[in-house]
Amino acid sequence: MKVENLIVGNEWVMPSELLDMVSINELPVLSLEEDKRIWSSTITGDFSVSSAVELSEQSIQKKFQLASRCCFCKKDEETLEHILWKCNYSELIWKWLVGMFNFKNPKSFDEVFSSAKHKSPAVGEIWRYAAFITLRELWFQRNRSVYEDEVFNEQNIKSRILKLTAE
Repeated sequence: MKVENLIVGNEWVMPSELLDMVSINELPVLSLEEDKRIWSSTITGDFSVSSAVELSEQSIQKKFQLASRCCFCKKDEETLEHILWKCNYSELIWKWLVGMFNFKNPKSFDEVFSSAKHKSPAVGEIWRYAAFITLRELWFQRNRSVYEDEVFNEQNIKSRILKLTAE
């Protein structure tokens, strides 16, 4: 798909699949003026050899930063969504928890709330407590892994979730 396919009558027209990934407010304001190149490394936007040399000297001195890697699986990029819902290690904990409730693994906060919609109020309340304790424990485990070099320990997390839910 090309950008020109997303613009109709000088307005952004985005398929719903893309709107899940990009907010329409983040897109540049459209103008009827002709596109032009702007050298972003100068205040004026004009290119010069000296500005290119200065930029290359700066980039040699800078270190580049890699996207952070999940501290559990060491495979995917670490994002909140990955740590809490998608990482294989997190999914093991969710699989264990939902097995006790006969639910399916939630993939979002909305699914945590909707999972117990047709259950008794008592089951719904216990589920929500256990699910939010699980989220908290996964995040705390992430912090211990990052800042204290603690290895993911499935049994410890499960024990803490059971203890805190019982309390």
